[in-house]
Amino acid sequence: MIEGMVKDGVIEPSSSPWCSPVVLVKKKDGSMRFCVDYRRPNDVTKKDSYPLPRIDDTLDMLTGVKWFSTLDLKSGYWQVESDPKDKEKTAFSTVSEEGIRTDPEKITAVKDWPVPKDKTQVRAFLGLCSYYRRFVKNFADIAKPLHRLTKEKRHFCWDESCDIAFQELKNRLCKTPILGYPDAGKEFIVNTDASDVGLGGVLS
Repeated sequence: MIEGMVKDGVIEPSSSPWCSPVVLVKKKDGSMRFCVDYRRPNDVTKKDSYPLPRIDDTLDMLTGVKWFSTLDLKSGYWQVESDPKDKEKTAFSTVSEEGIRTDPEKITAVKDWPVPKDKTQVRAFLGLCSYYRRFVKNFADIAKPLHRLTKEKRHFCWDESCDIAFQELKNRLCKTPILGYPDAGKEFIVNTDASDVGLGGVLS
C-alpha cells in the first residue's frame, strides 16, 4: 500500500519533525483503508471557520439547470493537495513486519558528523544520538565522557576518552539492531529500583 502511494506520487520520503501514527481500517468489502491519526497536530492547529451552506440557497442555485451529473473520484481524499509549507505536518511513521529500526537518513547524519569543537556541538551530537539511545546497549556509560564535557563549569578539552566515546556511539548507531515487537504470549521482566528521592522501572 505504501509503495503504491509512493509510485502514484501521493506521498514522498520525509525527515519532518512531525510524525503521526498510521491506522488501517477494514472496509465493508474486506479491503483496508489507509488512515493517519492527525488528532495531535489538529490540537495545535489554528482552526478555520467556514459556515455550512444553507440548503435553500443551494437549491436556489439549481434554477434553470437541466442536466445533472455526479462524479466520484478514486481515493478522493488524496485529490486535495496540501499547502507546501504545511506538508511536513502530514508526516507519518512506518514500521516493518520485522520490528522497529532507526531512520536511515538520521543514521547518515550521525555517520558523517564531524568531531565537535565546543560544548554546543557536543550537545547537538548527544541530542541526535539520544533520540536512538534505546537501540544502543549501555548508551549512558558510553556517552558519559561526552556528558561530562557539557557541564557548565568544566573547561572544554577534547581528550582520548571523548574521542573513543564519540566514535563508539557513531559505530553503534550505524549498526543498530531491529527492535522486535513485544510478544504478549511470553513472560515479561520488570526491573525496579528506588531511593529516598525517586523510583524507576524497566520492562524487558
